[in-house]
Amino acid sequence: MEFNTESEFGFRPSNPSQYALSLLELVNRYQELFSISVVDFFTLGGFSKLPEDWQRVIPSDVVNEGASDAFIDDLIQAAGKGLPNLSNQDFRFRMSPKKQHEVGIMAALVGKVAAAHRVETVIDLGSGQGYLSRLLAFQHGLNVLGVDGDPAQSAGAYRIDAQFAKRSTRVPGELSHSTLLISPASLPQLQRDIVDFNGQKDWLLCGLHTCGSLAYTTIDLFFKTDANA
Repeated sequence: MEFNTESEFGFRPSNPSQYALSLLELVNRYQELFSISVVDFFTLGGFSKLPEDWQRVIPSDVVNEGASDAFIDDLIQAAGKGLPNLSNQDFRFRMSPKKQHEVGIMAALVGKVAAAHRVETVIDLGSGQGYLSRLLAFQHGLNVLGVDGDPAQSAGAYRIDAQFAKRSTRVPGELSHSTLLISPASLPQLQRDIVDFNGQKDWLLCGLHTCGSLAYTTIDLFFKTDANA
């Protein structure tokens, strides 16, 4: 059977096997680039790893636009304090290597921002099963309210909290999980939940995966409330 569908790049494989082998060759050639995380791209000079002809098409100032030197320095410091350096293996419970990388760096960065603003409370939006929330509470001693729209995720977070607390010798900050689908309409309820959890104390807003509408809703919440960072 002929397989003559021409791609937008002008490549016309003669059969499915040739096409599969070509894709495999592409993946193998750029494996390091495909597997690099966003944080590592900025902190480990990911742009310099791009093929030279790609670099000519994508100017470096476009790639680095908006990433200040201070921000990159913070990321580099946070990357050095991620989960791989933790002696307590329980922090890795049910986390893939990718998730460990993301959560470890994000927790270190949030912990540094909280310390700089002298804030002890964090609101973690889209918290899922509480991986980031748990690390912020147990490793950084912060009071954390995790908020997720899926009741099953919140229930899972409480189960993992209980299992982790039995094995950990660390004294955590206060940790709680709330089920609320974040949207412009639910922001008043979210603000009430924050006050119930935190009183009138200062707080910090974060989210590891603020996907889709949650991204701009998070920004909207930041500007419409008294979040410190």
